[in-house]
Amino acid sequence: MRFQDRGALVTGGGSGIGQQVCFAAAGEGARVAVGDLEAERAEATAAEIRRCKGEAHACQLDVTDPGAVAAAEASLGRWAEPLESANAIRFLADEANGFITGAILTVDGGWTIGKRM
Repeated sequence: MRFQDRGALVTGGGSGIGQQVCFAAAGEGARVAVGDLEAERAEATAAEIRRCKGEAHACQLDVTDPGAVAAAEASLGRWAEPLESANAIRFLADEANGFITGAILTVDGGWTIGKRM
């Protein structure tokens, strides 16, 4: 399991692609913090992960609220490793993901959030 003893915070985890990312991360052994604007959707995803013997909890999360994001990150129990941040760049650089345009992906281990608080 690639993510054994690691945590994953997934925004938009209550449905769609975010939900599938939650399921994939849990399937690889990650502790998943399922963040979504709709608490009920986040809880439904977390409950499904737990039903399948994974470790997950739900959090209502508005990514425009720095305090909410910091609290959700703290639930993971650690900062990202450098390779984890590099994997985000690798994901965006993969030609299979050419449909992603105009998005800002902050990959700084949470330091930006800490400075805004």
